Amino acid sequence: VRRLVANTFRTTPAFMALADPTRHDVAHLFELRSAEEGTTIMAEGKKADGLYVLISGEVDITSGGRTRRGRAGELYGLSALFSSAPSDTTVRALGEAFVLRLPAVRFKMRVIEDAKDVEALKRVAAGLYDW
Repeated sequence: VRRLVANTFRTTPAFMALADPTRHDVAHLFELRSAEEGTTIMAEGKKADGLYVLISGEVDITSGGRTRRGRAGELYGLSALFSSAPSDTTVRALGEAFVLRLPAVRFKMRVIEDAKDVEALKRVAAGLYDW
């Protein structure tokens, strides 16, 4: 689990933009969650409540009328960390699945403590980094 969180932080511009102390603090905000078969983890049209990282199991991801199978290590709901807009994606467990969840509210509360982090994330959200 720690390796997945570390990999997520190394490969996601939103986390790479944060100062090291903040990144360390945010890593500890992730929660382990399980989802039974048929559970909707995120629903299109509803406000996403955080970022999810699939650890194990299978999920279907539906966006823009297209459905595909999710893989371990994939991120879902990154936009929830920056926006209150409804999700444009549905993620549903096909069997038992385990995800790490980073609650958007806790992420925002931690990040706003440092003005440099806020500015870095504004640049990320504005698209100055490659997604």
